[in-house]
Amino acid sequence: MQDFRRLVAWQHAQALALDVYRTTRAFPPSETYGLTTQLRRTAAAVGAYVADGAGRENDALFAHFVGVANGACGEVRSHLALARDLGHLTPQSFARLDARARVVSRFLRGLRRRLAAANARAAEASAGTATCPPPAAYRSICVLADEQLLHRQ
Repeated sequence: MQDFRRLVAWQHAQALALDVYRTTRAFPPSETYGLTTQLRRTAAAVGAYVADGAGRENDALFAHFVGVANGACGEVRSHLALARDLGHLTPQSFARLDARARVVSRFLRGLRRRLAAANARAAEASAGTATCPPPAAYRSICVLADEQLLHRQ
């Protein structure tokens, strides 16, 4: 189990959700139970899936939840495009939020690749074909790799 708050992917997802909540305050009241709610719920779900996965017992399950989080991120981008096309978002607001969602997606894909690689190494180690650090170390490797991705930007 890992503290999800240390994952840069989760931190970016949280920032996206906060930005979506702030921006949707200006949506018309007619969208309160429609697009506003759907966009907010989906944006909040991205980080929630990462947190859920981080609490799972193995990296394969964690990777699955990171993939689901990335799917939710795509859904956010679709809702943002709809909001723009309906005139609820200015082109500048759309561009800012969409760019932030793309960054989140990039971090999630990187985290998922790292988890898959760690899972493959663990499978090799259990089969006796490779020498690897214990599986608990893979979680800290993922956090470190996640942080290194942030610094490349």
